[in-house]
Amino acid sequence: LQTAQAQSQSENTEVVPRSENTDDTQQESSYTVPTKLIADVRGYAAETGNGDVHVHRWKRVLLAFGESVPGFSGSPMTVAEAQGYADKGWTRWNPIVTMLNALQTPQTTQSQPQSENTEVVPQSENTDDAQQESSYTVPAQLIANVQSYATETIEGTAHVTRWKRVLLAFGETVSGFTGTPMTVAEAQSYADKGWARWDPIVAALQALQTNQQQQQPSSDPVPPADPDPTPVDPVPVPADPDPVPADPVPVVTPVVSVTAGNAVTEGGAASFTLTANPAPVSPVDVTVNVTATGDYGVTTGNRTVTIATSGTATLTVSTSDDSIDEANGSVTVTVVDGAAYDLGSSSSATVAINDNDDPPPPPPPSELPVLSITDGSFTEGNRNGYYIFFVTLSEPAAKPVQVRYRVETTGTGAGHATGDIDYVSVGSSIYFRPGITRNIGLVIIKDDTDKEPDETLKIVLTNPQNAQIGNNGEATLTIKDND
Repeated sequence: LQTAQAQSQSENTEVVPRSENTDDTQQESSYTVPTKLIADVRGYAAETGNGDVHVHRWKRVLLAFGESVPGFSGSPMTVAEAQGYADKGWTRWNPIVTMLNALQTPQTTQSQPQSENTEVVPQSENTDDAQQESSYTVPAQLIANVQSYATETIEGTAHVTRWKRVLLAFGETVSGFTGTPMTVAEAQSYADKGWARWDPIVAALQALQTNQQQQQPSSDPVPPADPDPTPVDPVPVPADPDPVPADPVPVVTPVVSVTAGNAVTEGGAASFTLTANPAPVSPVDVTVNVTATGDYGVTTGNRTVTIATSGTATLTVSTSDDSIDEANGSVTVTVVDGAAYDLGSSSSATVAINDNDDPPPPPPPSELPVLSITDGSFTEGNRNGYYIFFVTLSEPAAKPVQVRYRVETTGTGAGHATGDIDYVSVGSSIYFRPGITRNIGLVIIKDDTDKEPDETLKIVLTNPQNAQIGNNGEATLTIKDND
């Protein structure tokens, strides 16, 4: 633009002496680096932990901003070198490039002094009287970034409104929005909060404001040689922030809780609702553990439930139906702690499972009398070794009753009687005539001369006819030693 303007002026103007009263001082445009940006750079220059080269670079930026750096004798930072750092994706350098470009523009104007006694005037009547102007264009990438910020509805209405007002200040059309353009002062207040997204916004708004001031008509009829304060269009600002914190978006870990649905009948599906508060900005996978009581075919163990950005998810647990009468059961879902969420106060819930089977009918009352036998003891050698035991009917029978019995040992080794050595079973059936309720059986106990511990054997009733064997259908006989 400067080259084109210089050529245009050379073709249509001539140099003539100024009058004695002409002010020899060329009107200059001025640009002030935001206080917040200077403070930020001083902070970067104090980061000695990043090395001497890092500190040296930022002290040179301070020199380029016109700031004093006691004890430092380096050269000011140049636009080209700062642009090189920005090209590496170091987003701290984006507002630095914009600032240095803005500072360099009025210096360029001053670098073309006119001689003390000349002024530029039109050559002929056909000379164009319009003042040659330059215009600052907001970088397309910066506009694209702001348009993206204006769609971040999850950050709230105030956030979206701020960025739409920036678009208006950039001269962009925002359909359906009637707010006022963002001002430099307000943008600076956001940058002062440490919201790094706003540093290039302040720079762009200040450049636009300076440009507008320079384009206003001057009382001096002689136009300045080159009033264009336009900074070089900076490289696209990376969307990702570097170590400088971006416009803060509070990161809140969702708290997950679970609630139970209504009780179900076996064969139905138990329902549980998982809730994340606040709702996650992206879907969250939650681990739950399923346990159950009763035999209702519930698949137990861990499962994964995805909670969408709506903040809720439903989990169903199936049960199976059977024909067995059984106690009611339940199914319980417990949220397992995870890295992407915290546990709520209600991290476990239970749904009841109701059995739907009728109990079996009770057995019909028996009309048969009940046979029973009792324990006893016998000392070897008594009554010629005959042990007589009694079998009893609970009531007289209308028909003859017969029951068999067998004699067997209770085990092996000491304390247990052995057949044909310690005892002999005589007969194996007992007969009851109608009306009789008691009868006897016989076991022969052998006598010996061995000193031994007492021994036991069992008498077991089996195969009843016209009667039934009750709970006392088995008796223990203890043989006591007499040696």
